[in-house]
Parts: sequence; structure tokens; C-alpha cells
Amino acid sequence: MNNELYSGYLTLVTAEPDEQPVEQLSHDTSGWINRTPWNDSQWTKIHNPTVILTGMPLPEEKIQLLKTIPNKPFVLLYTSKPEDYRRNFPPLVDGIVKCSDGDKLLSLNNLSRIISGLKTFSEIYTWQPTLEKKSLVAVTYCSATESAFLLLQQHLITTKWQVIGIHADGFCGQILEYAAKNRLIHATIELSSNELAYNLLADYQYLGVNRLTGAAIAGIPQVICTGGLDAMTHQEPVSGGELPTDRAVLLDDQGNLFTRLLPPELDLVGQEIASKACASSGKVAILHPTSGLSDRDRPISPFWHPEANATLWQSMLNWVNNDVTLQEIPQHMCEETMVQRIVETFLAVTK
Repeated sequence: MNNELYSGYLTLVTAEPDEQPVEQLSHDTSGWINRTPWNDSQWTKIHNPTVILTGMPLPEEKIQLLKTIPNKPFVLLYTSKPEDYRRNFPPLVDGIVKCSDGDKLLSLNNLSRIISGLKTFSEIYTWQPTLEKKSLVAVTYCSATESAFLLLQQHLITTKWQVIGIHADGFCGQILEYAAKNRLIHATIELSSNELAYNLLADYQYLGVNRLTGAAIAGIPQVICTGGLDAMTHQEPVSGGELPTDRAVLLDDQGNLFTRLLPPELDLVGQEIASKACASSGKVAILHPTSGLSDRDRPISPFWHPEANATLWQSMLNWVNNDVTLQEIPQHMCEETMVQRIVETFLAVTK
């Protein structure tokens, strides 16, 4: 095989012949992804970032091979029943994505998210040779906290920190966990923790290594904001069916459904955040804005529910220990003053 094929940023390895999702991906990724089959062993010797796409859990011989490769690839399993793996995650698999039953095709939504995630994966690797002068911080955001992300970028531009934006859409969070666990990044700032709610509250479009664990295992500093937790994004567009009647809902132009998270759900989410923060081997600070968790969560919006947000705060307060910095801030998540507090806290925990 000609090694010149691997001059791009990312190598996509197909674990099985005739992988249907790879045909879908190839149309939109030509020019920056090099595709190769598993049985062409040259891919095991290169230093490109590598993603392995497979339609079934890897057999033992492939698992053993992956253990011998210096730069462990990101393994993405696609299946029509991701919920089957919720309690029994396959060995060495980093993420699971839902495809349609029978024809193994990805939805347009899931396909676009995977392409976005692969680009983020490549971007993290492209910064590695320059990190003698800069340190890399991965910052998550969602559409309703993106304004906070843009402000934070401006605040950090004169520091030693290079910002990598992670769109918290389900799949990109799995990329973040991989990067943190493998120490490809040096710190994380969570401006959106909604991916944690996806799996905790049984949205199975994506499954992966539990969010907020990679940085904890690696011991890298974390600033966790409760941004985006006013709502859960249902990962597949709505087609027919009835909308929930027990809470505020928002349907965007693409048919994606956002539903307001209620006190019992946020009680669970708060416990989960606190438990993972306490388990971290690195410094962790949790920041909770009291005047709204996202651009959806304002007094003029149907998503405004201060009692639910207060439940989230109380839950974290109940479960967190003294090793974690926990701050309640009387600001809105997307206000300049809130972003300034985030930056100050971040610079303090990364000293």
C-alpha cells in the first residue's frame, strides 16, 4: 500500500467489508479523510489520528491488536439498538451511534454530527506539534450557550490557552472523553452539560464513555458549568407522534425537539455531576448561574423554570464534597459577567 495515501489529517478504518455508513461518510469527507480496510495492516503503523468504524463489537483478535498500537484509535460502533449496550459496553469501544434497523444507514442528523465530530478529532491532533507554546483547553457548548463560548474565546485569546470548541451534540462529547483520557488536551470547560442528561435520561441516539469521566481519570483540571441543562435535545427529528404536554417544548426548523427538564430529572443530573466531580483526581470547579442556564432559559421564555434550576443546585450541594469548588453565581449563563467568572475560575484551577 502507498503510504502517500496517509498524508491527510485522519484515517478511517472499516472493520468489516462493505460498511454502509462509510459510503455515506465518503461523499462528504473526501479530501480530508483517508479510508482503508482493516486487513490493510499499514494503518497500524502510521501516526495519523485514526477512527475505526464497525457494525459489530470487535472480536478478541482485533481487540488484542488495538492494545499493541501506540496511538489508540477512536472506535465507533453503529447499531440499530444502542440501548442493548447501555449496561454492557463493548471492550475498547469509545462511542456508539444509532443507525436505522435493517439497512444500517445513519440518519442525516447523525451523519452530520459524526462529520462534525471527525473534524473536531482532526483539529485536536493538528494542534499537538505546537503545544510547546500553548496548552489546549476543550470547551463544550450547545446552540443555546454558543454566545457564552464566543465570549470566552475572546477572554482566553491573550493567555497561554488554545481553545478547541466542542459542540455538545452527542457524538462530539465522545471525542472529548477520548481526548481527555488520552491526554491530548490539558483542561476542559463545560459550557453545556446537556450530553450528560442525554444518556442519564435514556436518550440512546449516542452512547459513549460516560461524560465527565475522561478528565477525571486523566486528572486534568475541569470547570463544569450547568449551562444547557434547562432542556434536553432529542437527537432525532420529530416525525409524527404527539409532543409532550407536561413541560415546555421547542421545535426548531430541522424538526429537532427540545424539552424542558423538570425538578426530578435535574435532581438526578445534579447528583451525577457532583459524583463525577468528587471522583476526579484533578482540580474541579462547578459553577451554577441562578438567572438562567441558556439563551432559552429567560423570564420571557416558556423554558423559564427557576424552581427546577434550584433543584439542580440543591442536588449538587447535597452530594459534593469539600475537594470540589462549588459556586452559585447570580448571573445568566450567557452574560459577560458570568463568562468573566468562568475565566477567573478556570485560570485559578489551572495555576
